[in-house]
Amino acid sequence: MTVASPPQPVTRAEALRAWRERRRRLRRWEAPPFRRPGGPARPRPRIYQVRLLAPLAATWLVMALVVVGRPVPPWLAPAGLAVVGLVGFVATRRAEMGRAARRRAAQGSVALALATLVCALVAGLLAGEALERRDAGIADLAAARAVATLTGTVLTTPRLLASSVPGAPQQAAVTLAASHVTGRGTERDLATRVTLFAPASDAAALLPGSAVTVTGRLAPPSRAGDVAATLRLTRVDAETEPRGVRALPQALRRSLDAATERLPADRTGLVRGMTFGDTRLLPDSDADALKTAGLTHLTAVSGANLAMVAGAASLLFRPTRWRRRTKAAALAAVIVVYVLAVGYEPSVVRAAGMAGLVLAAQWLGRPRAGLAILLATALGLLWFDPFLAVNAGFALSVAATGSIIAFAKPCAEQWCRVLRVPYWLSLPLAVTTVAQCACTPLLVVMNPALPTYAVPANALAAPLVAPLTVVALAASVVGLAPGGGTVATGLAWLAGWFAQGIAWVARAAAELPHSSLPWPAAPLGVWLALACGVAFAFAVRFAHKYWFSALAAALCVATAYVGVAAYAVQALLPAPPALAPSFVQCDVGQGDALVLPTGAPGHAVMLDVGPDGDGAARCLGAAGVTALDVLVLTHSHADHVGGLDAVLARVSVSRVLSPPPNPADPGEWNGVDRLLTARGLSREVVAAGAVVRSGGVDARVVGPVDPATITRVAAREQGGSEGSWANDSSLVLVGTVGRVSFAALGDLEPAAQRELLASGVLGRVDVVKVAHHGSPRQTAELYAALAPSVALISVGADNDYGHPGPKTLTLLEGLGARVVRTDIDGAVGIAEQNGNLYRVDPG
Repeated sequence: MTVASPPQPVTRAEALRAWRERRRRLRRWEAPPFRRPGGPARPRPRIYQVRLLAPLAATWLVMALVVVGRPVPPWLAPAGLAVVGLVGFVATRRAEMGRAARRRAAQGSVALALATLVCALVAGLLAGEALERRDAGIADLAAARAVATLTGTVLTTPRLLASSVPGAPQQAAVTLAASHVTGRGTERDLATRVTLFAPASDAAALLPGSAVTVTGRLAPPSRAGDVAATLRLTRVDAETEPRGVRALPQALRRSLDAATERLPADRTGLVRGMTFGDTRLLPDSDADALKTAGLTHLTAVSGANLAMVAGAASLLFRPTRWRRRTKAAALAAVIVVYVLAVGYEPSVVRAAGMAGLVLAAQWLGRPRAGLAILLATALGLLWFDPFLAVNAGFALSVAATGSIIAFAKPCAEQWCRVLRVPYWLSLPLAVTTVAQCACTPLLVVMNPALPTYAVPANALAAPLVAPLTVVALAASVVGLAPGGGTVATGLAWLAGWFAQGIAWVARAAAELPHSSLPWPAAPLGVWLALACGVAFAFAVRFAHKYWFSALAAALCVATAYVGVAAYAVQALLPAPPALAPSFVQCDVGQGDALVLPTGAPGHAVMLDVGPDGDGAARCLGAAGVTALDVLVLTHSHADHVGGLDAVLARVSVSRVLSPPPNPADPGEWNGVDRLLTARGLSREVVAAGAVVRSGGVDARVVGPVDPATITRVAAREQGGSEGSWANDSSLVLVGTVGRVSFAALGDLEPAAQRELLASGVLGRVDVVKVAHHGSPRQTAELYAALAPSVALISVGADNDYGHPGPKTLTLLEGLGARVVRTDIDGAVGIAEQNGNLYRVDPG
């Protein structure tokens, strides 16, 4: 009989080492190590943490293609399977494992490839269903640009927009979760999102979480995404304050607003922006400095803010004697409240999803690994909301988080070993560097420039971000307690000093020479940025192998050389002169005002002056016009002559032209004549054959025809809802401005358009001013004869006429014309260079 030997005693040091090893494996989510028969134990390769990378990539790509309306290439599935299989084969051959283990790994690679294919198919189905659900009930109304009433819940804080018209009121955008729409005599239930555009003063009253009923004009969205339509807000019919849980975020915001109201404007804007994403009080100078320094992301609430809040809450819970599951539940509650407070930003939702998986693992006592949790969270969120596949914020968040998890620690360790810097200093630099490298390819698409000092600026600002966020949030919570206002004010004062430090860093970085370097635009710039990032990743992961380090260094040097060369070319060569517009279509609301610069400084020819108000006068000021050599008033309607008084007060006018008077209404021009007489001017009546020539403007009047024909045409038009003698008597001009040909059609109705077409005076032009603000009453043969490259439509955003008509837009787009509308594009300039037309700043 064999007697077993007694167990050997285990020292305290050995037990501690064993416990640390188990804890390390749990943190990395590593399985027990492989063990060859008779050989030493070897750790399981880390590739098992990224098994979801292939399904995630396939899901993301297919969803993005479906959402933007592009067909999925038929070769995508076999190519993806081949790539996944190749990666799996290389991984199994490189791994230190036996034959049986390799066979199991190969089988796992085949299973992974099939799972990737299934995910791609499911992604296409989910994205298609999401598109149908988004557009159901509202897409047709948006395409028709109908006036509608929407009922729903406000989701986001108003976001200020840059004004396209000098002196125009500041506009803001708000996202609404629409549940009901009424328009064009129909009522429908919805489950979609709509972007509201409104003056900033009106949008400020739309609080996140409040139920509202709003009225305005719908329009299709400008780009693919989860928004089914846009609505130009006309009025707010009803608004209900948030209640229940939804009221808590607003209470927190108001508490922080009250605590920071005595702080300087720059500190207040940063504190509110970095805590709840509210940048309405952030000065423009500070916003520009943050953008130049690469710190704009600090004022866009992201997953980093949630991580700071969750970290502070976990520190508060640590001294308590709560059980593990109780702490996890309390931390989950904090995360939910914070997400409700800041809104459903993609980065915050991504961080909340990761935190939920981490807490679930903690609740169940399971191991957890950062990369696996990130990939699982991204995949789950894409399945839940396919429109995240085309959301830049979500892509930036996933890229930055993945790079930090995978490369920040190895990068910091390499710098500690090679550069001999302490770990506490190298870690924040490594985090900033790897995140910048991962996000640069995406940022280059939005803005082809590199913030030179982004890495050191972020490293200097990073120690101030967490204290500011936590202290400001504490101030908002304390402010809710009875008598907590004084303490909240003190905490806000402390947070303001942290904000002041971040502002100093941003201003210093922005004022340094060459704070922003040019970079090639996409696609070349994207590939160069990707090459730089891959080179940096290889340098971090394979620094111990000489040839990898040499390759990484060469790629970094080559990429840096391209960037420096691009900067040198732009710095040494003279900048090309800005294109001067040949046409300026003024945004005067529901009316017409077209400026034709003559080429002489400050001089122009103008067609119509818009409705009552100073819109046309401000447009002339923005375009630098001080004198009108010729002012053409195409007809007597108020939306074409109402702004005459303001124009005459702003610029000097040499000649004023108008069409023949209406025999049935001889007094239609009396008001215009009084204004002209007061300025020492008189009105010249012209008809077809008259010439308008000044500098580079050379045009002739081709309409109206003789008064008898106008009377006959107008009588024929009386059956139409918009026919009138004045519209059909509009002066029609055809000519050139420089090398650009144009036709301005006034407010002609279809019968008058056909008469003009039959006269044979029209030919192909580059630019056409569409008749009657894009009314659906157009003659297709007339525009086919003109065959314009650009169609200008001067129309008001809130008009009740249905202008521009969907049939007119379809007609123009079918002819290949680029439609420019003042209700969407604002005031625009059209310039010519080398035979091509460009949209430029009207100033």
